[in-house]
Amino acid sequence: MKTIVFSTNYRNTENWIPLFKRINSKGGCCEAIYLPWIGDVSASQIHQLSLPIRHLEEIHSLDYSGISPQALDILLKKTIDDQIDIIFLCDMQTYPSTAIYKTLSNKKKNPLVIGLQHGLFQSWWVYNQNFGADYFLCFGERHRQELLPPLRDKTIPVGLPKLDLLSAKETTDNGYILYLAQRVPKSADVSNLLRELEQKTQLPILVRNHPQYPKFVDHVPQLPLPTIKGLPATEATLIDQIAGASWVMTPHSTGGLEALQMQKPLVLIPNHGLTAWAGYPGIATDLTAIAVLEALYRAKTRKPEIEMFLDSALGGLRFDHTERAIQTVERLFHTIK
Repeated sequence: MKTIVFSTNYRNTENWIPLFKRINSKGGCCEAIYLPWIGDVSASQIHQLSLPIRHLEEIHSLDYSGISPQALDILLKKTIDDQIDIIFLCDMQTYPSTAIYKTLSNKKKNPLVIGLQHGLFQSWWVYNQNFGADYFLCFGERHRQELLPPLRDKTIPVGLPKLDLLSAKETTDNGYILYLAQRVPKSADVSNLLRELEQKTQLPILVRNHPQYPKFVDHVPQLPLPTIKGLPATEATLIDQIAGASWVMTPHSTGGLEALQMQKPLVLIPNHGLTAWAGYPGIATDLTAIAVLEALYRAKTRKPEIEMFLDSALGGLRFDHTERAIQTVERLFHTIK
C-alpha cells in the first residue's frame, strides 16, 4: 500500500502521525507532500515528525496567490504517480487541498482520497460545503453528525491516533497550572485571569502557546515554576507539561483531549470554540478566577458527564485509535483493489 500525505499544517499532520508510521512499519509506504505557508512558525517542526518527505515547498498563502490551480496541477503530476494507492488530505476543506480531489479525478488511475479531521474545534459548515474526498476519517460520532446526511455515509469515526502515545505515560502533580493558549480570548483578558488565578491558588501558571501563534499570551509567572525532567518548564514537551500539571486550562485546544486522556482535571474558558466541547461539565461561565475554580470543581466531580463527552468525541477513554484507523484504511483500500 503506497500512500501520500498532503498537508499544509504541522499540527494536523502530528495528530495523525501514528497512522502514517504504522503504514510504513507494516511494509507499506507513506510519504509527505508539505506546502506550509511562509510565516507559519510551526512549519519548522515538520522534520521532527520523521515522515519521509517527497516534496516540501513554502508558499506565500493558502489561496490562489500562494499556489495557482495550474501550478498545483503541475506539482501533482510531478509527485503523484500511478503507483500511489491512497492520498490523505490533512485539510480537505480548505485550499489547496480542496482542489486535489477534483484534479486527481482526471487521472487515468485515481488514488483513493481520504480526508482527515484537522482538530477538535472545526467550522463544520466549511466541511459540508467543500467536502472533497472519497472518505473522511473523523475523531468521534459527534463529529460525523455535524456533516450533512449524504456525507455521513462517507465519514468514519476512528478516534485521534496521537493519543495512543500516552498509553504508558506516567503522570504526577508538580504544583503548577498549565494553560494551553489559542488565539482567543483577547490576550489582555487572559493575562488578567492568569494573574488572578495565581493569587487565589498560589500555583504558578505555565503557558503553552499554540504552535502557529507562539507569542499570543506573554505571561510571566508570579511564582517559580518547577523543572520538568531536568528542563525549564517552558522547554519541556507538551506531553510532559500536561503530565506534570496539577490541572489544565484552555479555550478549546485539542490538547484538552490529551489532558483528559491522562485523567487531568480540565477547565475550558469562554470563547466561540466551545461548541466543540458541548456537554463537558468543566466550562467556566466567565473570565474570572471564581468561575474557573467552580468549573474545576465540576471537572473533578462530574465524571459521568466527562465519560459521556469522551464517548461521543473519541469513542471513549481508550488507546487503540491508531489500530482503528489502520484497520479502516486497509478495509477501504481493499474495496478498490
